[in-house]
Order: sequence, then structure tokens, then C-alpha cells
Amino acid sequence: MKLKTVILTIGIVGAGFLFTGCSSKGGYTFELKQDVMKCSNHFNRNKIDSSVCELAKDNNLMVVVGIGDASMLTTSAFNNSTAAAIQVAAEATLKREHNYFAIVLPEQISNFKGSMINTPEEFFKKCEIDLGNVFSFNKSPCRIQYVSGSPRNGRMIISTYLEQPNDTLTFNAKAVLEYLHTEKKYQPDTALKYYNVQN
Repeated sequence: MKLKTVILTIGIVGAGFLFTGCSSKGGYTFELKQDVMKCSNHFNRNKIDSSVCELAKDNNLMVVVGIGDASMLTTSAFNNSTAAAIQVAAEATLKREHNYFAIVLPEQISNFKGSMINTPEEFFKKCEIDLGNVFSFNKSPCRIQYVSGSPRNGRMIISTYLEQPNDTLTFNAKAVLEYLHTEKKYQPDTALKYYNVQN
């Protein structure tokens, strides 16, 4: 799937929730239908590429969106939204009563596209930015953010699992949340508030 398609896909999904009465504060999710036809119909109605639906057939996929804490500093706003994305991914996994999740999109850190990242330490090392990134205009090394301003949105598509799969690297959801608390990256206002199941 092309990057522009991924951006548009996640953007439209996020906008759909924002305009259906959900507050923009807090994290939220959108489950991709495992019925390929229903999934494709949803994407096609919005004139976006539905190829991700083929993956949804055999996996429990969901879009996760975390709204990072606001900050006047570009770097902090960016990194807050990076943390928000993985925080909501972990919370949504546990809400689904699963224990592990793999990143499907964005492609830069996709465990389905060969990414070996599966710990929060590796995730932040790859995806956070510093002042050097801002000045060099390298504003999104992992392509998680697509909305400028503050607060920023961090968005990913993940697949969740009850047991750790043998063929895909995964993050341990509880370990991610423990890390966020220990490193003071956990954002209470970002906590998962809207868990939407599509039938």
C-alpha cells in the first residue's frame, strides 16, 4: 500500500470518529472488519485503497489513534503524539482481552514488512525526534503523525493476539504500559476512551 494511501486511510478513519460525536480528547480505535467484502465496502465508500482488508481477513486489525498532550514546543508535541500512539495500541490490545500486538502500518515500523522493532525502547529510539530532526525537516521518521499543530495525533494500524505468534514479532502490551509509566511517558488524558467495534 502506498504511503499516500495509508495517510488518507488513517486520516479518513480518524475524521469519521471526530465527526460522529466522539470528543477529540483521549484515545480511540476503529476495528477493521474481518469480512473482506464489508471491510472493502467501507474503504471503497470513502474512495481509498482497500488492500489492507486482505490482511484483515486472517488478523484482528484495528486503527488506533492517540492524541498527544499539547505543548508549545514542536519536539515535545511530536513526541507526545508518538507516545500516545503506542499507549493507545497497548490499552486497546488489553481492552480486547489480548496480550500482544504487532504494528501493521505505517510501513516504516511494520512487523509485517520486516521491522524487527518489538520493544518500547526500540520504538522510541526509532520514532522520537530531537531538535536536529526539526531543523532538518525530518519530522516523522516513522510516519505516525499526519496532523500538524498541537496537540498532534499519533495513528497506527495494529494486529492483536491472545498468545504470542510464532511468525510475527509482537509488542507485549503490559510491558509497553509499564515502560510508559516508568519513563514518565504515560499521558492520562490520552488514555483509551472510545473502543469501537464494527460488525
